[in-house]
Amino acid sequence: MKKTLRFLLLISLAAMLSGCFSAREIGISEASEAEAREYYGISGSTSEGLSFESRNYLQSNLLIQLYRTNPEELIRLLSEEFRKTGNREILGTKADVCYNYAVESTDPDSANRCYLAAAYAYYRLLFDQSGQGMACSGRFDPLVIRATIRYNAATGQIFKYLKARGLLEKKAFHLPSADGETVSFPSFPVSSLPKLKDGYEDFLLCSDFRTEKLAHFSYHFGIGAPIIAITRDASGSDRTLKLAKDLALSATCVLRFHTEKDGSRSAVVEFHDSVKNDSLLIHGERVPLTQDFSTPIAYFINHRDDLNLLSYMLNPDHDQFSGLYAMSPYDSEKIPVIFVHGLMSSPETWIQMINTLSSDPAIRTHYQFWFYTYSSGNPILVSAGTMRKAVDAVWQQYGKNPNFNRMVLVGHSMGGLLAKTFALDSGDSLLTKLIKRPWSEVKQELRPEEIRQMEEIAVFHRREYVSRIVFMAVPHKGSEMADWSIARLGASLISLPVKMVRNAATLAAKLIPGGNATDQAKKHLHTGIDNLSPDNPVLTGLSEMPLSTQIVYHSIIGNNRKAGVPGGTDGVVKYESSHLDNVESERVVKSGHSVQSNPETIRELVRILKEHLQRKQLPGNDA
Repeated sequence: MKKTLRFLLLISLAAMLSGCFSAREIGISEASEAEAREYYGISGSTSEGLSFESRNYLQSNLLIQLYRTNPEELIRLLSEEFRKTGNREILGTKADVCYNYAVESTDPDSANRCYLAAAYAYYRLLFDQSGQGMACSGRFDPLVIRATIRYNAATGQIFKYLKARGLLEKKAFHLPSADGETVSFPSFPVSSLPKLKDGYEDFLLCSDFRTEKLAHFSYHFGIGAPIIAITRDASGSDRTLKLAKDLALSATCVLRFHTEKDGSRSAVVEFHDSVKNDSLLIHGERVPLTQDFSTPIAYFINHRDDLNLLSYMLNPDHDQFSGLYAMSPYDSEKIPVIFVHGLMSSPETWIQMINTLSSDPAIRTHYQFWFYTYSSGNPILVSAGTMRKAVDAVWQQYGKNPNFNRMVLVGHSMGGLLAKTFALDSGDSLLTKLIKRPWSEVKQELRPEEIRQMEEIAVFHRREYVSRIVFMAVPHKGSEMADWSIARLGASLISLPVKMVRNAATLAAKLIPGGNATDQAKKHLHTGIDNLSPDNPVLTGLSEMPLSTQIVYHSIIGNNRKAGVPGGTDGVVKYESSHLDNVESERVVKSGHSVQSNPETIRELVRILKEHLQRKQLPGNDA
């Protein structure tokens, strides 16, 4: 009974202090066949699955009955008529007929023959190279929209067939088409996807899934079928910047057809990086690429191993997850944005924001998103020191790149306190404050290794590669909730790393006279929750240090009553604690403590990141 009560109290504590404790909300489910077609926007069809235009043509030419009774003969007649006339209306009707027969077919081989004939016909309508005068009649031409939508759907189904038959691994093969022609595939798929040492585990159609509870569906209409490119486990491929296990990258499959002078057909399967490419050059024409960023994100989140956030906070000694993670391989052409979560949270708290940011071309083109994760049960200075060490290691590898040195940090709640240390020159002031003796004097009593341990955590300087920091609901002056009895209970249950306690006990024996060294160490070694108390010396010490003038700062603060009004509270942190003087901008949004999921917050971050692109020089360095 006591254990159950204690657990419920801890859940209440997490809800109060983190403001973002919740079960995994974003979901994904398998789509039905009808939903898969709707994904591409196939709607508005008349009875029997035909578009209004195609049905009208068949009725006008007394062919509707043949459509119902002898589809193969109808396709033959339409093909023959098109060869004679080059009439694009006939080609469009033939494509629709082939597509609808494919949808209705229960035999995969028969369906694929029809999909191939349909995709080829739609492709010719869009990118005709025959000189037969099939250019569209204007921007209101219904054939163009219909051809694009159904070409995409047919391409997706052809990709699915090739994958199921193992043909994507074959260099060359031929497939029959429903109109009597053969399509040759002369090469392996062409790919512009990021090069990965361990390659890709699988490719899945986005249309086969439905996302749930995403506030924004990041999708752009164009050419091609969106796919999810799942990486093999590359988590150990980079010792500094870790790639999350089994990443799901956004990609687009395009089927590029060629018609030779003798009339023979060939096709090449292409996989395009839809994060890096907004458009594609096809037969000399620049066309937009279909992009789906939401479905891969939802798939990735729902296929990760569940992380017990409560255990993650209470047992930092068993932390195997901390580190700097990327959602795609490092890109020298993009500016890193590092998101740092708060108390009893994880990178998943940023997914709604990342999903929305991905839909903005300027943000997507110029920024890459990284996450720092840590056990928030550890003392803040320990977590901040580990973070600086992790980012410094990546800087050693990529720091010569100008874009790396325009890095932006975004911290929510406790994460903002970690980010803040990148903008401070502490000297030995914090150590002197904590020990209550001049650090220069104390150093004489310690071994070099002990000095290094202390200074690695509590002595820090501004990182020149950071040029902007965005604080979101950050308790710069603490949260009174951290002093509540329920918070004290939570802090008492955190099992700090054994090595940390042992080292602290050794130092306590030297620096704190009298009493048991281990007891003294535990008394002075504060947990992450302890550090959020307004009277905590670490927090007050950080608050008293001036922020570097070489970095640009922004504050986004929650007020659970009204937006745009300084004052009040987000339910966890009061305005007075989140407010900073001399920031470039401060935005008060109507929100609880989880401001990072608030749409107004996301819009403000988009504004800030776009502003960052315009400013080439840092404050204090302006010409």
